[in-house]
This record gives sequence, C-alpha cells and structure tokens, in this order.
Amino acid sequence: MKKFFCLHGLVFSTILPAMGQEVAFNWPYQVKDGTIVTEVPQRPAGQQSALGLTAPKMKTVRVAFVGLGMRGPGAVFRWTHINGTEIKALCDYERERAEACNKYLRDASMPAADIYSGEEGYKKLCERKDIDLVYIATDWLHHFVVAKYALEQGKHVAIEVPLGHEYDRDLDTHQPLRKQASALHDARKTAAMTSLSSTRSTWHSMVFSAK
Repeated sequence: MKKFFCLHGLVFSTILPAMGQEVAFNWPYQVKDGTIVTEVPQRPAGQQSALGLTAPKMKTVRVAFVGLGMRGPGAVFRWTHINGTEIKALCDYERERAEACNKYLRDASMPAADIYSGEEGYKKLCERKDIDLVYIATDWLHHFVVAKYALEQGKHVAIEVPLGHEYDRDLDTHQPLRKQASALHDARKTAAMTSLSSTRSTWHSMVFSAK
C-alpha cells in the first residue's frame, strides 16, 4: 500500500453530505498535519498511470448528459458554446428536468436532444451507438453506477466529483473495468485542459476513457 495525498475531491466527499441523502463514506484515511492521507492499492504489474493520456481526436464529439437537477443544466449550457460537439441526449429521473434543458440547445440554434427518464433511462442512453461521451451530474449515490454502465458500453465518461464513496464496493467492482477505464483525470484539482476533439475545454469533473 502507498500513501496518496488528495487535497480537494476527497475533502468534499468526506465533509459535505449529498443533498437530502445519507452518504456512508468508508474510505480509510487519516488527517496528518492538516492533510488527508488515504491508503490506495499498489498498481498491478504492467499497469501504467493514465494521467495525461488523451484519446484520439474526433472531428465531432457526440455527448449525452445524465443528471439534470442541479449542476447538470449548467454543464449543458456550457457545452452549447463548445465548437465541434453535438448534444445527442438528455436524461434525468424526472423527465421534466431533461426536457427543460433543451431550451439551451434551442437558444444555441442546435437540434433538440432526445429525452430519457425514469430509473433506468440512463441505460438506454448509454446503449446508443451514436454517443461518444456520457457526462454524469447525478446525485453522488449514482455517479459510480452510471459511470460503470457507460464504460461497459464503450463510452468515454466525465463525472462530477466524487466518483464514489464506498471503498470496498468501488474498488472490487472497478477491477474488471481497469482496461476500459484507461484515462482518469481530476480537473477539479489540476485545472488542466482536456482534449477529446479539436476543441479544448476545462471540465470540473473526472474524465474516463473506455478506449
């Protein structure tokens, strides 16, 4: 085991509860001299860090959004200002929230996106063949659930932090996805520029690549 210092995402996922939800954070950690120190597994033999890894550039990035209650609508609005992108689908448990976000597309003279809703609407969205990236802004309890399914369908994934909060479940479930989730980038902490197309944008999220 090695020590890993996390100065931002872990602080928020440890201290701040999800709005209206009970979040059981069980990731083992200590606070030493004002710094959160958590134990993380050793990297398996042959596995390399994916920090800085970029996916091949696409002429157009086809994106879909899951979770349009609080931060999601703002993300949709920002993406309407990024050249080289198409917003293909909008999804929320409450259909009205997803439908409301089509306003941003109309204002930007973009075609309306398809709407998905209900408990498993995200699955139908992720199974589409014409979507490259799934942007997840659901409540915290569903970040990992939606991301896992999207990666299994071969999608790139952007996730509002935190990725997960249950150490054993997230670690065990993540093992079979290691080859798929080849790029992890915490833009909240690094404020880096991530490029999936000919355009660059700063994302306040975690970005995974399924390629």
